[in-house]
Amino acid sequence: MTDRTHHAAPPALHPVAMGAAIFAFVVGALILVLWAWLVLTGGVPEYDLHPLASTLHVIAEVLTGIALIVAGYALVSRKGWAHKAYLVAAGMLIYALVQAAGYYAENGPGGLVIVFIALMILAVFFTLRAEQ
Repeated sequence: MTDRTHHAAPPALHPVAMGAAIFAFVVGALILVLWAWLVLTGGVPEYDLHPLASTLHVIAEVLTGIALIVAGYALVSRKGWAHKAYLVAAGMLIYALVQAAGYYAENGPGGLVIVFIALMILAVFFTLRAEQ
């Protein structure tokens, strides 16, 4: 007879941490899809006037999306660095959302400003509660 050690399953991820992970995955993926679509369809008119600034802006947005996905993975996987990764990714997202809200407040459609404010509120909520 062999001796088998049974390992207990890790405790379930706290619902707020799971919510933060899902939020990070979804928003990160949406950012990547949105910017891929905008770039591939020529939906970034600022490229003509400000090619360097526009390119750097898109790079920052893509890095934000990647950071959110990595942070979501880290939370679900219970990595020791998950909370720090989420704080960095959420900070990147909040900055991007403030910038986007300002852009769309000036250039329309204004309804997107409400969406960005709602996402900021969720990002702040999950940032404040992500340690659980």
